[in-house]
This record gives sequence, structure tokens and C-alpha cells, in this order.
Amino acid sequence: MTFDDGSRDEDTHAWIIWPDTAHQDGESVVLDSGSTLTQGDHIEGAGAYIDLGALPDAADSSSYFASFGRYCGAAARGVVLMTEVGP
Repeated sequence: MTFDDGSRDEDTHAWIIWPDTAHQDGESVVLDSGSTLTQGDHIEGAGAYIDLGALPDAADSSSYFASFGRYCGAAARGVVLMTEVGP
């Protein structure tokens, strides 16, 4: 999924890293409340824009953040690190 705060073109939407309490379920993200989010859903929460290189082991191409981040275009688009989120 990508993050659209209304200030970027669709091609530059940032990659989302969800809070530890959320988990991926196919194309959806399930929050700890049980709510399910899919691409295009409106969310509210707290987080920050960061560079992919700021994530743990980002320089190791076999790490989770490096491999998935690059696959999702985060090296060019950036990352939104969510610390709290709700629908």
C-alpha cells in the first residue's frame, strides 16, 4: 500500500510501514482493533516521513526493509512510518 496525503502525485506516494500491532493479510492490513484497510481507505494516525535508508538494515539488500522497500519503490518515493493508525 502507499500513502497519499494529498500533496504528492500518485506516482510518488510513499510506502507505508504499519505499527507493530497491525499485520498484512493479502492486499489488506488488519489493525489491532480488527478493522481492515485496503488501498484507497482514509486513515487517521500519527507517523513521520523518513528515507528508506533510515530503516534498520536498509543497506543489506536481503533484509526485509531493503528488499520490500525497494520492490515498493520506497528508495525513490520515501516511507511513511506509522506509529498509530485508525480508520
